[in-house]
Amino acid sequence: MIVNILDAASDDIYDGYCFYEKRQPGLGAYFYEAVKDEITSLKSFAGIHLMVGQCHRLIMKRFPYSIYYVLDRAADEATVLAVVGDRRDPTYLTIRLGGLI
Repeated sequence: MIVNILDAASDDIYDGYCFYEKRQPGLGAYFYEAVKDEITSLKSFAGIHLMVGQCHRLIMKRFPYSIYYVLDRAADEATVLAVVGDRRDPTYLTIRLGGLI
């Protein structure tokens, strides 16, 4: 399974890193590693997560964030669309992912 990360999702990860790094030095790096581990797990477990609209939602274990991705089984590929804080206003996600949710 190939896992692609859209630029917008990379920006989400960076924003999360900055948010946590401002709270406590080193916490941003821990957040980044946690996201990286969860995205790497998609190589083995993509497609088992709950569907939200037309996306899959992987709820992170160590931070209140969710990873939204789409799966193309024919290409054996998962594409990460967004990495969004679960405490964020739900309308943001609806706007961000357009018609997929």
